Parts: sequence; C-alpha cells; structure tokens
Amino acid sequence: MAFKTKFFKKKNQAKTATGEAVIATDKAATNDEYYYAGLIVTTIAVTPKDGAADGSKVTFNEKDENGTDAMFLKEIKMVGDGEFEATKVSLEEAKEIANNGFGANSSTPLFIVHGFDVEPSNSLKYNYDNFKGDKEYYPVPVVWASVGNTALYFEEQSNNSMEAGNALKALVNFIPNDTFPRKSLLMHSMGNHVIFNGACFKETPDVQFENIFMVAAVSPL
Repeated sequence: MAFKTKFFKKKNQAKTATGEAVIATDKAATNDEYYYAGLIVTTIAVTPKDGAADGSKVTFNEKDENGTDAMFLKEIKMVGDGEFEATKVSLEEAKEIANNGFGANSSTPLFIVHGFDVEPSNSLKYNYDNFKGDKEYYPVPVVWASVGNTALYFEEQSNNSMEAGNALKALVNFIPNDTFPRKSLLMHSMGNHVIFNGACFKETPDVQFENIFMVAAVSPL
C-alpha cells in the first residue's frame, strides 16, 4: 500500500497542498448521527456526561489538557466548537471493532499517533479517508492534547507530548499482546516523540507491531 504523504490536516486548513478541497464522504465513519463512528484512543481528559446512568457516555473538549489515563472511544459526536460527546469502549469491544476493521476481519488495525497542531475536529474524517480505499489498514487515531501554538512548540514537546506518552504507556501495559494479534503503528511528526520519549521513557512497554512507520519524525529521538 502506498501511503499518502499527509496523514493529518492542520487546524483551519481546508485544502491540501495542491489546492484540492478535503472532503470526507464515507458513511461508515461519518453519518448524520456521528461525527466519527469509528474507534479512537484519546489521552485528552474526559468528563462523564450528565444523566448517563452507566457512565459510558463522556464529553471532552479538544482544547483541554491530557488526563492521566488513555481510553478507547467510539460514536464521537461534535456538539459545539471543539466540544465532543463519545461512548467509552471496553477493551473487549475495542478488540472486536479494531480486529474486524472494515469488515470480515480483512483489515489490520493501524494505530496512528498525530503530531503537533492537530485536533479531532479537523483530523478524524480526513484520516479515515486515507485508508478506506484498499481497506488494508483500519485506522485507529490516537488523539492527544496539542495546543498548536508555534510559539510554544518546545514547551509542548516537553510537557503535553510527554504527558500523553505516560497515559498511553499505562494503557498499553494493561493490554495483552494477543488482544490485537495483528497491528501496526504509525507516528507522525511529534507523535514520534510522544511514543519514543513518552510512552517508552525508561523502559519499553511489552507490545509488538507488525509494522512501525515513522513519518516526518521530530527530534529529539
């Protein structure tokens, strides 16, 4: 499979580098009910939604900071400017969704860790569209809090990305390798820093991937 060179759209960017409009049309990922119906992992702090008896419904704001835990979410709805509602997913359900992929267990889960200056409101649909064609990989975006202020780039590299990495490490340590027997990892830009210097700080989690893609890897690594 030939990957596109751009995996994530930056904030307020409505066109590709060639001037083509970026339009997500796949109803499996985006429909009238959900902004993104697929599976994601997030380290952004979430809050239980009022009135949700079982605690499965949560809200989060893409401008918020990272929490101490990472979790799987599905059925993401955009309810305001940067405001989302979603459904928490158990490890068992996440396994079923990711391993089934685009159907008939024909796709390999691809965990995609974005870089600097990316938010759910402008990356999820665009991300999904990259992989719906040949369905070789089923994308599972890994969303972490990114301020996106270029003046704070090195501060983000030191703080937010490391916090996200710590939260992801806690999640990975909880997941047996056979939960996702086939899986690959893609890291874009500062996402490489999140994983190598955050999640793998001091010791590498016991996790194995079929393929690891390092795209425009940011230093230090």
